[in-house]
Amino acid sequence: MLLGLRPLVLVDLVAVGLGALDALHLVVTGAAGFTSNALEDILKGDFRLRPDSEIGKMLQEIARLLEGLGIEVVAQSEFGVSDADETGSTFAENSLIKAQHAVAATGLPAIADDSGLAVDALGGAPGVYSARYAGDAGDQANNEKLLAALADVDDRGAAFHCVATYLEPGEEPLVASGEWRGEILREPRGTGGFGYDPLFLVPERGCSSAQLEPAEKNARSHRGQALRKLVRLIEQKYA
Repeated sequence: MLLGLRPLVLVDLVAVGLGALDALHLVVTGAAGFTSNALEDILKGDFRLRPDSEIGKMLQEIARLLEGLGIEVVAQSEFGVSDADETGSTFAENSLIKAQHAVAATGLPAIADDSGLAVDALGGAPGVYSARYAGDAGDQANNEKLLAALADVDDRGAAFHCVATYLEPGEEPLVASGEWRGEILREPRGTGGFGYDPLFLVPERGCSSAQLEPAEKNARSHRGQALRKLVRLIEQKYA
């Protein structure tokens, strides 16, 4: 039985469960430079290892959501799992592709997610291409490209989307989604978070996602919503 779980935030990450899901392995995409011990330190709250890097910030956010949950952390390189080819045209398709890839590579249950930003005036772009909107140039280039695309646009409506998938070998997937509505600012605000957080205005708070305290961001975010729903589905499955 799965008890006492909090939401998991998996940003281009895969979590692989063992046995009756009393422990989880995090298989970290693109983090081959992290050792298991270093990742475990991060999840315990020690963020001295590359805290200002994109991977470091994602792991900090995950750590805050995983507080109180018994976890064994293993880097992707230790499982020998390569990155999945995200060939889907929707967040749901890519989330399932990632989960299937992890299950096929490890033979273990897997949790995967896919997420991104959909801007109303851009017909839902950057969408599934959010992380590589400006190619492989990174967050700053993605943000600059988005601002340029919206330079003369008054409609700033947008939403973060996340689809999370739980998959066991030979079983049908469990799927949950989350949406976080907001607006695109005309210039970045704040230094927290990652990705498009500095440009994502939370209207009811009057600040960007990057300016929210981590606990509040996790309570509001698309990922938090999706993973809380998914955890409830998993709890029901093992009740």
